[in-house]
Amino acid sequence: TKKENNIPKILVVNKISNQASLINERKGYERIIKKLNDFEKSAANSLNNNSLLGIEGNASKIFFKEYFKDIGWYKRTPRTRQDITNFLMDIGYTIVFNFIDALLNLHGFDAYKGIYHKLFFQRKSLSCDIVEPFRCIIDGQILKSFHLKQINEKDFKLENGKYELNYVNSQKYATIFMEAIMERKEDIYLFVQG
Repeated sequence: TKKENNIPKILVVNKISNQASLINERKGYERIIKKLNDFEKSAANSLNNNSLLGIEGNASKIFFKEYFKDIGWYKRTPRTRQDITNFLMDIGYTIVFNFIDALLNLHGFDAYKGIYHKLFFQRKSLSCDIVEPFRCIIDGQILKSFHLKQINEKDFKLENGKYELNYVNSQKYATIFMEAIMERKEDIYLFVQG
């Protein structure tokens, strides 16, 4: 129903708005920002979760292509570890997911009962919902870390077409992502609380 669609709209609108903010930090991306703003308006007016999923996916596709084009972006491929950027996204998104999941537990929420991500076997759907607007923390940190030369291809090992990190190097990247999350911890806390 219409009322059930309000919170998913807020989540997706916030996600797209945050993506536009990241793109806006760079010069010459006015056309992409306009497209993302159009997707944001479409999300705010969407009638159901299925259309919202399509809007979110299309906005993210444009965002990733433009935002990561300087570092050889191909496409988002979760859990495949076929390139370093996607592998780092998986790591970073998992860390922010666990941080948000802990906050939801702290506030007494049932993390398995989602609003946007529907109830599914052993999936913490509410945690999946709330993480959406905060994925941009990881996206921004990945690009920043590439530009600061914190990401070193020698830290990774390619084995059977998948990238791996040893224990020492995995700690390095976990620290980079956790520091970025902690810079926004109050925003995340207030969002979850609200």
